[in-house]
Amino acid sequence: MGEEFRRRDRPYVSQTEDLLDPDRARARRTAGDGSDADALAALGSIDFAAARARVMAPREVDASSSRACLRGDPSLKSGLMTADSYHKQQEELMTRERKSAEEERRKDPEVKRSEEEQRRLEAEKKDCDAATRSEQERAQRLQAKRQQLAAPQKSSSARGAGVKKARLSFDEDAGSGDDSDA
Repeated sequence: MGEEFRRRDRPYVSQTEDLLDPDRARARRTAGDGSDADALAALGSIDFAAARARVMAPREVDASSSRACLRGDPSLKSGLMTADSYHKQQEELMTRERKSAEEERRKDPEVKRSEEEQRRLEAEKKDCDAATRSEQERAQRLQAKRQQLAAPQKSSSARGAGVKKARLSFDEDAGSGDDSDA
């Protein structure tokens, strides 16, 4: 009958609490009984001199510049950042995440095989393109040689008229002296 009276007195205590956690329910009931009213009186006999001395002692403050609160970059402004720095930080974070995801993806054997196959096909295509280019260049060189050989060669006299010859000054003097004597 006393148990039911307490439940009517305290409606927040439910029967489910009694069933789920009986120790907690029992502790709550004993705390509500008021039987621990002399708990403060029991503390009266304890000497708190040591605790009082610790509380009354002045704080020891480290005055050196290597304190944790003084270390670091003062431009950080205690965690505040501009929108640009936030975007840079987020971009770096996303880059790291993408790299780690790519590394995880590359660990898959099927992905490895498909990437190797793709690299092999690309290499074959590059080789084929290079071979085609070199074949075209070779054909152009051969065509240029054929045209050069097929063109009639000019005679040395016709070529000589268009070619400038270098003259030295002492040759001119020697040549002019011979012409006047003759």
